[in-house]
Amino acid sequence: MNDDHVIAIFTEGLYPFAVGGIQKFTTLSTKYLAHERVSCHVFYIQDRRHPDPASVRQAAFGELPSVFLHAVAQPRRFYFPGHYYFTCW
Repeated sequence: MNDDHVIAIFTEGLYPFAVGGIQKFTTLSTKYLAHERVSCHVFYIQDRRHPDPASVRQAAFGELPSVFLHAVAQPRRFYFPGHYYFTCW
């Protein structure tokens, strides 16, 4: 792993748990970067679609050692930055 190349990726969902164009693009882009030895920290919203980080890691990224998953709890307040995403669910 190359310590000089570290990125953070923020996403609403990851493929295959959330199906859509940007979810698949995010997952595949992260896999590509990890194969290129870039350390990827992925922050995603943990909700009913994304059970736990271990399941997400196994299904989406397998055994890639340079992918670090960070589950963020879904916001509880109605008004927060990006609340329009929440109301669309």
